[in-house]
Amino acid sequence: MKGYRKLLLVILVMTIVMIINSFTNTFSLFTYALFLCASFFVVRKVLGWDFDDFRDKSNIVIILIGSIFLYYIITYSTVFFWGVLKNSVGISFTTLTKNIIPFFLIIVFTELMRFIIIRKGRGYKSIWILAIILFSMMEITIKTKGYDFGITIDTLRFLIEVVAISIVKNIFLCY
Repeated sequence: MKGYRKLLLVILVMTIVMIINSFTNTFSLFTYALFLCASFFVVRKVLGWDFDDFRDKSNIVIILIGSIFLYYIITYSTVFFWGVLKNSVGISFTTLTKNIIPFFLIIVFTELMRFIIIRKGRGYKSIWILAIILFSMMEITIKTKGYDFGITIDTLRFLIEVVAISIVKNIFLCY
């Protein structure tokens, strides 16, 4: 039961930080990546690290990597054709590193934390549901910019494009 309380405390603290950041937008991409890096080390220190010894581990890893790779190919190909062609910002080494490195760090540390939390919370459906909420909030926090919530259509677009997709994606990734 002690591990369950640690998990609840970690998830609660991170969810509160994500909710506060959603309203205040205090994190830039770099500070958000640094926050996730620090959070990962805190979560690892508090909860520990378990190693898997599945027999079918290679098959599971291949299926997961293939699914995630397919998801990102579809996502970025549609973004490339619909978003980048209309973008007024030029593509250079500086803009790529300024935009890619923080997202890379965010993805890596989020997935490492997801592994630890889901692995330690195995057997508790409440931990699984709270982890989905936490990781959805982490993703939604990044994507709140660019929407005017005073306009009804923008709020509806945000709910469909960001919130619904984030929840479905995190259900898949946490499962």
